[in-house]
Amino acid sequence: MLNKTGWANAIATCFRVGYWPYGPGTLATILCCPMWWGLHAVGHWGVYVGVWCFLLGLGYWATSHVLRVLRQHDPSEIVIDEVLGLGVTLIMPVSHPLLVLLGVVLFRILDIAKPWPIGFVDRRVPGALGVILDDLVAGGFALIGVQLAQYWLY
Repeated sequence: MLNKTGWANAIATCFRVGYWPYGPGTLATILCCPMWWGLHAVGHWGVYVGVWCFLLGLGYWATSHVLRVLRQHDPSEIVIDEVLGLGVTLIMPVSHPLLVLLGVVLFRILDIAKPWPIGFVDRRVPGALGVILDDLVAGGFALIGVQLAQYWLY
């Protein structure tokens, strides 16, 4: 049924990573890690933000199309939201690769456990906005954790 969505499906599932049977959201998070960390190597924060905003718009469009076909709340095949959430977590440069790993772990714990207000957003915000927004909130909390760890440890 998702074949009817074409490019929207490819983008929402991050070119079929979302079909991985064992934790597709975690796999997508790990696979996009080098991209986000590498964008900081470019040395211009605006490039990072520009890529993130472009992916946000593209991801929202793709998620909207796929949700219309699937008619589910937050299907596990859609993993572009994890890519965007980790992008929030790593939006501030970090000084050590272990902080990137901490960001991945914190983000995934928060995204899976969905404590308040993440769970509130997940339950109350409908459609593509809800699918993406709960991951952005989780990414924001993980960002705070990573930056506090960087401040205390490095």
